[in-house]
Amino acid sequence: MKLHPRRLALALAGAAALVLVLGYQLQLVGDWRVDDALITFSYSKNVGRGVGPVYSHDVKVEGYSNFLWMLLLAPAYALRAKPDIYLVSRVLAYAFLVGAGVATYGLARLRAGRAASFAAVALLLMMTDVTRATLSGLETIPYTALLSLGMWAYLREDPRARRWSLYWFLAVALMRIDGCVPLVFIVAFELARSIHEERFDPRALSRWALAPVALYAAYFVARWAYYGLPLPATYYAKALVSAANPERGADYVWSALRESGFIVAFPLLALGVSRRPSSAAVLVATFTISHAVYVTRVGGDWMPFNRFLVPIAPLVVVMLAWGTSRAWGLARGRHAALRLAVGALLTGLWLFLAMRVDGHSLDTVAETGKDGEAAHVKAHTEGLLKAAPLLPHITRKAGESLVTDYAGVLALYTDASVIDMWGLCNAWIAVHGEVEGISPIYGKTCARCYGEWKPLYFHANVPLLRSPTAYSGHDDVVRAVFQSKAIGRHLDWREYVAGRVLRESTQEAVFFLERRRADVSFEPRTVAPGIVVDYPFGH
Repeated sequence: MKLHPRRLALALAGAAALVLVLGYQLQLVGDWRVDDALITFSYSKNVGRGVGPVYSHDVKVEGYSNFLWMLLLAPAYALRAKPDIYLVSRVLAYAFLVGAGVATYGLARLRAGRAASFAAVALLLMMTDVTRATLSGLETIPYTALLSLGMWAYLREDPRARRWSLYWFLAVALMRIDGCVPLVFIVAFELARSIHEERFDPRALSRWALAPVALYAAYFVARWAYYGLPLPATYYAKALVSAANPERGADYVWSALRESGFIVAFPLLALGVSRRPSSAAVLVATFTISHAVYVTRVGGDWMPFNRFLVPIAPLVVVMLAWGTSRAWGLARGRHAALRLAVGALLTGLWLFLAMRVDGHSLDTVAETGKDGEAAHVKAHTEGLLKAAPLLPHITRKAGESLVTDYAGVLALYTDASVIDMWGLCNAWIAVHGEVEGISPIYGKTCARCYGEWKPLYFHANVPLLRSPTAYSGHDDVVRAVFQSKAIGRHLDWREYVAGRVLRESTQEAVFFLERRRADVSFEPRTVAPGIVVDYPFGH
C-alpha cells in the first residue's frame, strides 16, 4: 500500500520528534548503569565460552532470573573475548524499546486516534525510568516490550482462529522468571473470554495454548533439575522482604503513582476503559491492576527506576490515550468554548505528566531522593568497573574461593569461585541465611557459614580502588570487610594476611585478605606489567 505524501511527512516528523525525545533523555541521564547487571553478564560469558549457565568459576547456582536475556547476550562472548557488554546490552535494549513503542501505538489505536496514540508513545519515551532501564544492562525493557507486543498480538488475532499470539507470552515467561504470571493470566483470560462470548472450544484452546505451555513447562523442569531448586536463588534470597516490611510494596506502588503524576489522571484512565468496555479495555485494565497488586505483594525493588512497574508503563499510557480520545469525542460537536476548555485541560494534563515522568523537572521530594540514589548507583558501578582490571590478580589461580558482597563484578572479571555474601548467587545462603543486621531487599547473609567454608580470600569494601596507603594495618583491612565483626565470631581473622594488588603507574590498589597456607609464599610478586601483589603489613 502506497503511503500518502502528507501521511509520510507526518510519520517522518513524528519519528524525528520521538528521536529528539530519546536524545533529550539520554543527555540528561548520561551513562547510567547498575552493577546487578554484571551478574547476568557473568552467566552470559560462561555460556558464550561454552562452559554453560554457571556462575563465576563453575558454581552451579541460578543467580540470574532472566534466562532469555542471558542467552541473547551470550553470543557477544562467543565472538569476542572481552566485548563491550554494556554497549551490546544497550543496542539490544533499544531495539526492544522500538518494539515497545510500536506496540504502544498499536494498542492505543484500538480505541484512540492517531494524535493521542502518538502522544502515548512520546510520553512513554519521556519517562526517565524507561531511559534508565534501557541503559541499565538489565532485562526490564526487553520484558516490557515482549509483554506489550504480546498484548497487541493477542488482541489483533482472530479469536476464532488463534495460533501464534501465546508465543509472545512464552518469550515473556523466559525473559524473566515471574513472566510465567502473564503467561498464566492470558490463558485464563482467553478461557474466560471464550466462555463469555459463547465460543468455548477445548480443541481450539488446546491448539493455541498447549505447545507454548508445554515448552515453558519443559524449560521449568529442566532448569529445576539442573540447579536443584524450583526457583532461582534470587527468589529465596529476597523471600523475606514482605515479611520484614509488610508495607513496603504498597509504599513502592503509591510512591510511583505520586512521583509520576498519574494519580491525577485516574478519571481519564477510567474514562478510557469504561466506554463500551471491549476485550482490549478489559484485558489492559485487568492486567495493569493485577500487576500492581502483584508488585505490592512482593515488596517492590530497590533500584531507582521503578523497575517492577516499568513493564506496565506502556499499558498505562495506552489507557490515557483512550481516555483522551473519549473525552475529546464527548466535547466534539459541543459549544466552541467547551471544546476549547476540554482541549486546554487535556493538553495541560499531558504536559504536566510529561514533566512529572521526566526525572529532571517538577520533582517531588521523593523523586529528588530517587535521582540522588540513581547518581549514587551510577558512581558506585563506575567505581567497581574502574577496579575491574586489578580484580583478577587477587587470586593466585582459577577456581579459588573468593568472598564478596559485589557478586557481579567479581564473577565477571575474575576466575575465582565466588561466594556471594548476599545469597543471590549462593543457594545455601539464599535458602538457609538470615537477615539480622541487613536490609532484606538486598538478600540474606550467613556469617556462621564462613567458619565452616574457610574461604581463601575476602576483599575490602567499596570503593574497591584506593590509595596504596588507605589502610594502616591488618586490622584496618579486616574492619573494611563486609560484616567482618559478625564473621569474626566464627572465623579467626588472624589466619589471614592483608594483601593488595597495586598498579604502580597510577598508585591505585585493591586490598584483600588471603588465608595463610604452609605451601604459599607471601613475598611480593609481579603478576602483570606494572601490576604487583604484595603484603604491606607483614605475613
